[in-house]
Amino acid sequence: MRIEEQYRIIRDPNNIEETKAPRKPILVVLSNGVVGEASTIRGAEAIVIGTEYFDAEDALDEWHYRVEAARREAMKAIADDLYAVVYDERQGIIENNYGAEPGDPDYEQPDKEPIKIRVDTEKTFLYSLAKIRAIRPFRKGR
Repeated sequence: MRIEEQYRIIRDPNNIEETKAPRKPILVVLSNGVVGEASTIRGAEAIVIGTEYFDAEDALDEWHYRVEAARREAMKAIADDLYAVVYDERQGIIENNYGAEPGDPDYEQPDKEPIKIRVDTEKTFLYSLAKIRAIRPFRKGR
């Protein structure tokens, strides 16, 4: 399936005059006001992650793209006073490779339970982002 059959941006707040009517069953509204539509879950992922998601060669590549996007969203959540972590059911919390040493006071963790941005699958990733209000997904009725 070609990229344009799976996904397209239908509204960009920086280019309102180019807004298009939705035709695909899945709509995703990003926190920056961009609205995309998709015919597949993979297309919905590309709205959030970017078109490079379509270049993933296998499930491991896709997972890495989700982890990087989840790290960005976790940092945004922290700015909104939400304690969010990147999480995979098989591996647990996925630490940032570029983070400071454990115990560094700049990386103290609050005493509350973290909100998990799950990267196990495409669906759990999108659901996690919706839960922290990083995206608003919609499914058009039939």
